[in-house]
Amino acid sequence: VLADPTASPHDWALPEAEAIPLALTINELLTNAVKHSQAPAAGEREPVVCSLTSSAQAVHLSIANRARLPEGFSLAGRAAGITGLALVQSLLPPRSATLRIEQEGVWVVASLRLVAPGIVQIPAAAAPMAVSRATSW
Repeated sequence: VLADPTASPHDWALPEAEAIPLALTINELLTNAVKHSQAPAAGEREPVVCSLTSSAQAVHLSIANRARLPEGFSLAGRAAGITGLALVQSLLPPRSATLRIEQEGVWVVASLRLVAPGIVQIPAAAAPMAVSRATSW
């Protein structure tokens, strides 16, 4: 579901300089979600759920997994180092990307919000025709 029904993730492009750092970031977030997921109980949702949505100003990526954050977890309080989350924080462009990792019930949700200049809006005439207005993996 899109925040703006007229907006589409297909309306946006990554500048070349941002593509590799964002690909590495998304890979690390997905790897963490799969690695730390708990198996679902019968009849419950999958252990990892991803969604990509957009608005007129931003693209939002959400990765949710059935897990528990450590007591007192704070992304801001993470020490710099060689951990996956330290890598993610060092790769994200500070002016155009916001990352939140929060506990929401039985789900840990990593939310990545991208805005210009980290993403570029494609003029309507140049945007590819989208089969679907929302993308989920």
